[in-house]
Amino acid sequence: MGVGVGGRSIKYFLKKCVQMGYLHENIARDVKRIKPEKRIPFFFSEEDLAKIMSSGETLYYKKIYLFLLLSGMRCRGAVQFEA
Repeated sequence: MGVGVGGRSIKYFLKKCVQMGYLHENIARDVKRIKPEKRIPFFFSEEDLAKIMSSGETLYYKKIYLFLLLSGMRCRGAVQFEA
C-alpha cells in the first residue's frame, strides 16, 4: 500500500470518528498530501556506450547491453525475462 492510500485511509477514519462523536475535530483535515519527486530518466551518452562496447566484457554481456539499448527495455525487465 502506498503512502497516499494510507494517508487517505487515516483521514477517512478520523472523519468518521468526528461524525460518530468520538473526536471533536478532524486533526488531519489540514494535512496536505506529499507528492513524490519526479525522477529524471538517465540516458547513456555516446561516449558511455563506446566505453561499454570497447570494454573487456565477454560477447554474451555485450549482446545483453545491445539488446537493452535497441529494445528500450529496462534492466529490471531484462532480469525478469526468461528465455
